[in-house]
Amino acid sequence: MDIKHRELVLSSYEALSTDLTVLVTRFYNNLFKVAPAARNLFPGDPMRQHQHFAAAMAILARNVMTIEAMDEPLRDLGRRHLAYGVQPEHYELARKMLVETLAESAGDWWTPEHTLAWEALIARTAQLMLHGTLIEARQQK
Repeated sequence: MDIKHRELVLSSYEALSTDLTVLVTRFYNNLFKVAPAARNLFPGDPMRQHQHFAAAMAILARNVMTIEAMDEPLRDLGRRHLAYGVQPEHYELARKMLVETLAESAGDWWTPEHTLAWEALIARTAQLMLHGTLIEARQQK
């Protein structure tokens, strides 16, 4: 990610985080509308899951300038997601739904550059998580 994209992620997150509960609820509603079966990946308390997701977004966005420091924690997160039944195709679906939800929540000020910036962050995150998933799968064999 270049510096411009990092700055766009940070500034757009700051603008959107004032209504983070609404944004996260909208994300899950959009996700389950497109992929109802994905609801099975979240068997526990939905509000707790919403809080976890909001916290993860905050950590990524607020640390985007030094995102490389998140590499190992993201691989670890991927390892844990294997146990939840998350499949590689779920990452792409989540990326698509999150970017759409961010754009929808932002409204008129969202630009194609915002989309590219968030897609770069999410793609990097997913790549590291998937790497962690592969490591865990190998260790389980």
